[in-house]
This record gives sequence, structure tokens and C-alpha cells, in this order.
Amino acid sequence: AMQNLSPFEAAYECRDFNWVPFYSYYERTTFVALSNFIESILIYFPMGFALQAVSKGKRISVLSCILTLVIAASIESFQSCIAGRYPDITDIIGALFGSLVAGWLCLFCKRS
Repeated sequence: AMQNLSPFEAAYECRDFNWVPFYSYYERTTFVALSNFIESILIYFPMGFALQAVSKGKRISVLSCILTLVIAASIESFQSCIAGRYPDITDIIGALFGSLVAGWLCLFCKRS
């Protein structure tokens, strides 16, 4: 949240949420877009792994996916009124992907 909501300055006008992945990154280079996407994957990776480790189920924890979705969506929605930030679906997809991969990896480690 600290990284995604900085510089903590309110914008004069709130922006709409963008539902097209990577659309707000078109003005930047591909490297910046991919590094931000990978960064959002890595931010939520530990949470998905830890929640899967404490769950007793053999499938990927639904709680992990729901919690990741709630946290990532709320941070993205807060970005709409922050200067220099553009809320879009890309970071939410990255967060869910990171949490799911971490849950799968934890299941794989439990079986070994």
C-alpha cells in the first residue's frame, strides 16, 4: 500500500478505473510495465504461500484468493484519487497470479 499510494498527494480530479490490462502502461516502456507486473506478483507471493501452508486443504486455499482480491482491489481503488497514479486491473491480476502460484508451490512442497 505504501508503494502503490505514494506520493500521497490528492489529485484535483479522481480517475476512472481501467479494465483493460496494461493500458495505462502504454505511455511507458515495456520494461517498466513488466517490472511493475512482476513486482505485484512478488508482493502477494508470501501471503499466498503462508495462507496455503496453514490451511488443511489439499486444494489451493480460497481464502488466499479472496483476501488477495480484497486487498489488491481496495489499494487500486484508492489510487484513483492519488496524483500520478492510474488504477487498473493489471496489478489485481498480478496479485491473484502471485497468490495462486504461491499456493500451488506450497502444495507441491507439502507433497514432496
